[in-house]
Amino acid sequence: YFSLKEIPINYKQSVKHCGFICETWNSDVFHFWPRNSMRYQEAFKWLKMSADQGNNDAELELGSMYENGFGIKQDNQEALKWYIKSAEKGNISAQLQLGKLHSSHMIGDPLNYFESAKWYRLCAEKGDAICQYSLGLLYYSGDGVPQNFSESLKWYRLSAEQGELSAQKDIGEMYFNGKGVPQNFSESLKWYKKCAENGDIEAQYTVGLMYYRGEGVKKSYLEASRYFLKVAEFFSEKTNFSKMDRYSFTEPHFEELTPEFYLGIIYIKGEEVLQNYEESAKWFRKGALAGNKESQFNLGLMYVKGQGVSEDFVQAHKWFNIAAANGKEDTVEYREKIAKHMKPEQIKQAQTLAQRCISSHFKDCN
Repeated sequence: YFSLKEIPINYKQSVKHCGFICETWNSDVFHFWPRNSMRYQEAFKWLKMSADQGNNDAELELGSMYENGFGIKQDNQEALKWYIKSAEKGNISAQLQLGKLHSSHMIGDPLNYFESAKWYRLCAEKGDAICQYSLGLLYYSGDGVPQNFSESLKWYRLSAEQGELSAQKDIGEMYFNGKGVPQNFSESLKWYKKCAENGDIEAQYTVGLMYYRGEGVKKSYLEASRYFLKVAEFFSEKTNFSKMDRYSFTEPHFEELTPEFYLGIIYIKGEEVLQNYEESAKWFRKGALAGNKESQFNLGLMYVKGQGVSEDFVQAHKWFNIAAANGKEDTVEYREKIAKHMKPEQIKQAQTLAQRCISSHFKDCN
């Protein structure tokens, strides 16, 4: 009734029959039955009966229920006890969970990275990609194990070859910075591209930058624009993204994710893509409304020059003012230059528009 392979799914029938078989003390069914029920207290009863008979999957689930407080009072020590029982029977998920718990504050202080490394190693050696990546992280930071970049890279590679995106990205970072390995932009790009092709936006942005700058590859604005566009489209679909959400805290860049700014520059340059001022202004506007000071400044310049937009000193002054308030250097000089060609009421209007735009968190900038 649960598998969908032969008959239509029917959770009620599944629970009914599993409940009947449970009365015959079959521990495997004890573990299966609760997955079809939202009644956590009832689920806990059956899991406990199964776990008491040594079913390691039930022990794992029981640990999870104690950890999260499902059907029972939350108790990290009880969670730890049941995870250990399951992990000692070889349950990879339990071993992974123990690695996480010992490197977090959930089971108290101080953190025990040595214990964390022990459990991560057990499941990493069984081939689990997340465990391999987690062990690689410990070797990279030197927590719980001696710091060893070669060991870190070894575990990252094993994880990355199974498709773990974080491992692929961290290998790219190591080669980009030459940390623990000789600096190699081409190798860095290879790993970032693997990660980017699987949808990671930071990796897509990094690949775009590497094509834009010609790092590890021949400079190509066309290829750069392809990757920047993916990131920009991602942000356009995520209307709840704050400015801080756009910051990449991973090396090598430590910078705000600003694909719109680079797209704006690419369309102004018109190299490998058709020069298109309107398209450039469109992307600068998107970047400006996302709070990017470089886009705000460049949008102001386009209003001064009438490129892609109608010449408008009020709008130019507004965006220069906003960019200056946002920390863009040298923008005050541009703002003061155009102010000499504006009437006092125009300057006042531009200042009012700038204030309204900032106060609305860039929601009211028309």
